[in-house]
Amino acid sequence: MKSVSELLVNDNPIPQRYRSRSVSSVAFFVTPMKRNNSVNPIFQENIVAEKENVREFLEAAKEVQQRQSRNRWQKEIFRCAYLVALVALVYFVFIGKPLWQGVGSIYYNFIHTSTTSRIGIVGVFIGWAAIQGCVPLIFANFEAEVDDVESRDASETALIIPAYKAANVLPETITAALQIFRKEQIFVIANGNNPTPMDNTADVCKEFGVNHAWVPIGSKIVAEFVGVALTHKFKYIMLIDDDVHLPANLPLVTNRMTGNTKCVGYTIKSTGANGIKGTLIQQCQDMEYKASGLGRTFAGKYGSATFPHGAIILWERECLQNLFNVHPGFTISEDWYFGHCARASGCRIQFCSQVFVETETPPALFKSSNAARGGFGEMTVFKQRFYRWNYFFVHRIYDDGAYLLLSWRLGWRELVTKFYVLIELYDSCMAILRPWIVILTLVGDAKLFFIMAAGLTAMYCLIFIWFNAWHLRKKNEMIQWRVLPVYLGMKFVLLWVTCASVYYAMIHYAIFFMAKHPRVIESTQALEAAYNVRLGTMLVPLNRPSSDVLGMQETITRLSLSQTDAESMPEKQ
Repeated sequence: MKSVSELLVNDNPIPQRYRSRSVSSVAFFVTPMKRNNSVNPIFQENIVAEKENVREFLEAAKEVQQRQSRNRWQKEIFRCAYLVALVALVYFVFIGKPLWQGVGSIYYNFIHTSTTSRIGIVGVFIGWAAIQGCVPLIFANFEAEVDDVESRDASETALIIPAYKAANVLPETITAALQIFRKEQIFVIANGNNPTPMDNTADVCKEFGVNHAWVPIGSKIVAEFVGVALTHKFKYIMLIDDDVHLPANLPLVTNRMTGNTKCVGYTIKSTGANGIKGTLIQQCQDMEYKASGLGRTFAGKYGSATFPHGAIILWERECLQNLFNVHPGFTISEDWYFGHCARASGCRIQFCSQVFVETETPPALFKSSNAARGGFGEMTVFKQRFYRWNYFFVHRIYDDGAYLLLSWRLGWRELVTKFYVLIELYDSCMAILRPWIVILTLVGDAKLFFIMAAGLTAMYCLIFIWFNAWHLRKKNEMIQWRVLPVYLGMKFVLLWVTCASVYYAMIHYAIFFMAKHPRVIESTQALEAAYNVRLGTMLVPLNRPSSDVLGMQETITRLSLSQTDAESMPEKQ
C-alpha cells in the first residue's frame, strides 16, 4: 500500500491512476481521457475490503485540497483583480479610446456607410436566425412509432433520482417509475446542506420499498456521483429529476448504446402540477421544450446533441463514471457540462423522440402566487433562467471556443455537432452584445432597428406555425394557437432577462471563482459522502446474495457538512 506522500504525485490531489485532466484544460483535447476510473477505491465492488485504501485515498485528497485552497487575502486579491480586468476589458473592447475606436464606434459608423451595409446587417441577423430555426424543421422528424412495451428490458438499468426536499412530489414520481423498474432498481438520493434529512423522503421511500440514501451536501451532481457509486452492479443508468413522471410506454433504448454512443436524451414536455397543461407561461415553455427536442433529435441523428435535457437522461454507467474524471464539478449547469465532457471525450449523445416525458415547470414568468414547488425547481421562469440556466453563458464561450478549435474525436459527425456548438457560442456572444447593438442601432438608424425587429418577429411566427401545424400535429401534441402571442412576448422578455443575467454572472464570477472549485472526484466532502453512503445507507435488500451487499446497513448516514464547496455558490432560489 502506498503512503500518502507517494499518492501525492506531482502535487496531484488524486493519484494519477484515478484521474484525467479537466475538460476545462486545453491540454485535455490532446491528452486522452483515462478510462480506468473503475480502480478508484470509491467505486470498488468490495468496498469493505478496500477500507484501508479508501481512507488513504481520502486523506491524500484532503491534504492537497487544503493546500491548494485560497486563503482570505488570496480570495480578496483575486476578486479585486478580476473586477479591474473586467472593467478594463469592457471599456477597451467597446469604447477603446485612446487605444482605438472601439467596437461601438466601428458598428455605429458601419450602419451609416451605405444602404447596402444596412441591408446586409438585416440579412445577417435574420438569415442566421432562420438557419437555426428551419434546419431541424426541414431535415428532422419526431419518431412516429413507440417501441413495444412487452419487448422492453429494464433489467440492466438503474434509476437514480436526486431529490431535494421532494417528499411531497416523490409519491407520484415513484409510482410512475414502478411501472417500468423494480423497486430494487430505484435509488432516491436525497440531499441538502444539512447534516440530517430535511424532510420525510426516507419515509416515502420506505413506503414504496425503494432504495434511499441521504447525502448532506446540497448538490445535484454530488447526488448523481453517489448514485453512480451505489449502482456499480448495473450496466446502464437513467437519471431523472424528482418531479418527472415517466410514461408507462417509455422506451428504454439501451440498444442504441453501440459504438461511441454512450448517452441518450429524451424529448420532454412542460406541464403544470399533476400533468395538466398548466398556465399560458407553462404552455409557452412546452413549445420551447418541444422545439428544442426536435433540434437535439436532428443533432443526435447526424452528429451529437450538445447535451441531454437534465430532466431525464440514459447513460452507459461506465461512461458516466469516467466523465466525473473530467467534469469541472460546477453545481450549476451540471447537465450542460456532462454533455460537453461527453462530446469532447468522443462520446456521442443521441435523442429518443418516441415519447414526450412530462416535467413540471415554473407556472409564472416573474411572480407566482404559489408558495413552493417540489424538488429543485424555481417558482418563476425569471429565477430559473436568471440565476441558474444562464449563469455559465459567458464562461461557456471559452469552453465552446476550445471545443470548436480542438475537439475532433467524433470524426465526421463533428460537422453537425460543431454547427450546434457554434449556435451556442453565437447566442452567448449576442447576450453580451445585444444591449450595445440595440442602443446603437436605435440611435444611428431607428428605421433599420424596427425593420429588423419586424423581420425577426415574422420569422418566429412562421416557425411557430410550421412546427405546431406539422411536427406537433403528427405527434398529437399541438400547442393551443392562443399561446402564440404570449409565446412571442415571453421570448422577447427572456431575451433581455438573458442579457441582464449574463452581466450579473460576469460580476458574480468574482465571488464564485475566488474560491477554487474541485472536481467531484477531488472533493473530500463528495468522496466521503459516497464512501459513507456505500457503507451505511438504508437500502432494501437487492436480489442477490447478502454477501454482495457489502455491509450496507439500514441506517441513514449522517455526515457533518463542510462548507468549503458551498461558500461561494450563488444562493439557491
